[in-house]
Amino acid sequence: MGQLVDNRSVSNLPLNSRNPFALALLVPGVVGWVGDNFNEARISVNGGRPGTNEILVDGIPSTPPLVNPIQGFTVLPSVDSVQEFKVQTNNFSAEYGRSGGGVINMIYKSGTNQLHGSLFVFLRNSRLDSNDFFANRNGIPLGSFKRNQFGATISGPVSIPKVYDGRNRSFFLAAFEGLRERSAANEQTTVPTPLQRAGDFSQTFTAGRLVQIYDPITTARSGNAWTRQPFPGNIIPTSRINPVSANLMKFYPQPNRPGDASTGTNNWAVPGTSKYDINKWEAKWDQVVNDNNRFFLRFSRRKLIRDPTIFFPSEIAVANGGSFQPQDSVGAAFDYTWTASPTILLNFRGGLSRMLLSWRPHSSGFDPVALGMPAYIREQADGIEFPGFRPDGYRNLGGGNPDFRRNSFETHPYSAHITKMLTNHTLKLGFEFRALRVHNSEYGQMVGVYNFGRAPTQGPDPTRASTTGGDGLASMLVGLGTGGSFVKNFKSVSTQSLYFAGYVADDWKVNNKLTLNIGLRWDLDTPRVERYNRSSYFNPDAPHPLAGPSGIPGLRGGLEFVGIEGRSRQWVPADYNNFAPRFGFAYQATNKLVLRAGYGLFYTPGYTSASGGGDTGWRSDTTYQGMIGVEPNDFISNPFPNGFVPQLGSALGLVTNVGANPGAVWLDTKIPFVHQWDLNIQYELPGNLSVETAYAGSRSLHLDNGGINMNQLTPEQLKLGSGLLTNVPNPFFGQIDVGVLSRPTVPR
Repeated sequence: MGQLVDNRSVSNLPLNSRNPFALALLVPGVVGWVGDNFNEARISVNGGRPGTNEILVDGIPSTPPLVNPIQGFTVLPSVDSVQEFKVQTNNFSAEYGRSGGGVINMIYKSGTNQLHGSLFVFLRNSRLDSNDFFANRNGIPLGSFKRNQFGATISGPVSIPKVYDGRNRSFFLAAFEGLRERSAANEQTTVPTPLQRAGDFSQTFTAGRLVQIYDPITTARSGNAWTRQPFPGNIIPTSRINPVSANLMKFYPQPNRPGDASTGTNNWAVPGTSKYDINKWEAKWDQVVNDNNRFFLRFSRRKLIRDPTIFFPSEIAVANGGSFQPQDSVGAAFDYTWTASPTILLNFRGGLSRMLLSWRPHSSGFDPVALGMPAYIREQADGIEFPGFRPDGYRNLGGGNPDFRRNSFETHPYSAHITKMLTNHTLKLGFEFRALRVHNSEYGQMVGVYNFGRAPTQGPDPTRASTTGGDGLASMLVGLGTGGSFVKNFKSVSTQSLYFAGYVADDWKVNNKLTLNIGLRWDLDTPRVERYNRSSYFNPDAPHPLAGPSGIPGLRGGLEFVGIEGRSRQWVPADYNNFAPRFGFAYQATNKLVLRAGYGLFYTPGYTSASGGGDTGWRSDTTYQGMIGVEPNDFISNPFPNGFVPQLGSALGLVTNVGANPGAVWLDTKIPFVHQWDLNIQYELPGNLSVETAYAGSRSLHLDNGGINMNQLTPEQLKLGSGLLTNVPNPFFGQIDVGVLSRPTVPR
């Protein structure tokens, strides 16, 4: 089942931003959206997960694996360069695999004996638009939007006068397309008022009721209850405002509107402009060697420039957040076809699909010591930028996401196919190989991200939250956060996984009414291998070395590392039993009625080299603990007094990252697979009309769960309620050096 989208449709149908892949959404069973960005191939076919489709350009995979279940286009042909593309949505031939949804194959045009060319300019400008009715009603002006797309194509025979005449033999296609886009990007949020900046919350309300601020250092326990005293007058004394927080207030813009009547929120609104540019180049060479041999070469490149949208005034713009996000994609294809005899056809394909991200934060180079933070933050950081400060209910300051990136995602595919024509059979067999590589260097939270919830300043019972107790900005002013982290080597992997496949297919014309489509495919996705063995997995059954020292018998679970102590370099065992049968038939029941049906088993991408999990030991996450339970612990002027989790690689074995939050894969990870089936009925009506109805079904198993937090309390433990906050002797004291479990006592 599927549909062909021909050149006439590609050329004539309207395409917002001229992305030809958007036409795939016209096919029944296909939903989602596509864009130009590196991770915007969000197409779902018949309910399959986006990111599991096979997207080919000239028969070459053009969407290298990113982070499942996401795909991104490396090759986005200009509309004027596309000949056609086909979308197969269900039960396709054994020739195709590694798909949990459908197969999309887009084909470039080839040159001809006639010289052809095109020039185009497309303009969208908000000056030509009317405003939205409801925007007019609310007095909101029309936002600015400007988009210019322009380009040219030329194709024809390769001919050099008096040197070479390539008519009927050599042909070329060349194309360029550019995009320049500027669009309005408005921000409306909450910033501190002049009173709040000075610690005065006497005018801070929610739903018309005063928000009471409590002093966290007055937290006391009486029996089974906890209490906390309010700040007199709801004002935090100047002496109690943390020096780092006092400096942070200088980086907030002043409110420029009254805000909501009952809460004062949304008191700052400003316009901004987003910048988005693309340049892409394409070239193709077709060569007819002789009557039996021909080949083509195609190269594509696309450069995308996306800059951060700056809303803050220039003097404090360093705290705005955001990053520069350039993207550089290349795609190449080689296809050779040999007609060995009237009944034998051989085809070889090879290519490259590569995407490079080179990102940097807008605040790159900012020294956090300028805020009053300790020098060890700068000295231990992988790079410096404005730290991330996130007070609940207010605009964030700074960064913290993986703002520094040097990521390369690559697919190196090769395949060979043989077609043999017999009297009633068309036999096809082939072999496919892909090398999937990721070189990934990301740095985020490298000078810390600090979260400030209402809990440190709520009361009078600090264990009970209410809408009128505590404030995120007040918590930040007193310098006590509710979480955060400092990360070294956020993600640094250089991985490879290999894909092998073989298939045999037979289209058997049993008689004039019945055709059978029979096939079998074998898939092998090898688990990823990291170049420097910087990988681990979680073994929940491993006896833990701290069982004895802690006095907890039966203590189990920990990280095990690949490539040492006789372990394989692969993070999980490979699965060699992925056989995928395909079967279908077409039957002409009457002169006007045709029945088609089929079933297929399909293995989807798995064990990809794109995942960054399993690098604990080389990555170091040190948790910021502003509060321990309901009691103050570390202030942001000295957020990590006990130092940082060391980067020791695999040296500590099962005690790696103990007391922190390691992320790892499970040893029993499996390759996902999908059962697909369909039934199609076509009937001819009078007047050259026909009606078609179809049913398509699928069932997917062993899908990636996206990551599950296994740190869960049992129902019996949860019954303790606030008793969980009672401090008890720490059984790991002296065994763990950093984090919560380095203290003599810890909450139960």
